[in-house]
Amino acid sequence: MGSVFYPYTIKAGVQSYLPEYLPDTSGGYVKTLEKPKIIHLVLDVLKPHQPPLPEFAQFMGELPGLTRVDISLVEMDEKTESLRIIVEGTSLDYEELKGHMARQGAVIHSVDKVVVE
Repeated sequence: MGSVFYPYTIKAGVQSYLPEYLPDTSGGYVKTLEKPKIIHLVLDVLKPHQPPLPEFAQFMGELPGLTRVDISLVEMDEKTESLRIIVEGTSLDYEELKGHMARQGAVIHSVDKVVVE
């Protein structure tokens, strides 16, 4: 007869779940993310007109872990451009991304979407 896996321990009569498993609504258990990684971000960004978008996109692509950069111009005024930036990668570091963009004068106004695996 096979062994049954119970994702919890019982000590002194108290049931405690293993950290990587949580009970779900069907009475089963779901495995949680062991080391969650950001793989997709959608950002609202403000940057000066220079550098131009192709150069800025290439600059963004220099960051380690990025596999895709998608930049759309949303609005332009006299001195700045509002951008919608979608970045994808294997393990994105938000703070590193923010600092990298700041070197080109770009500022994140909001994070509109995040996907973590």
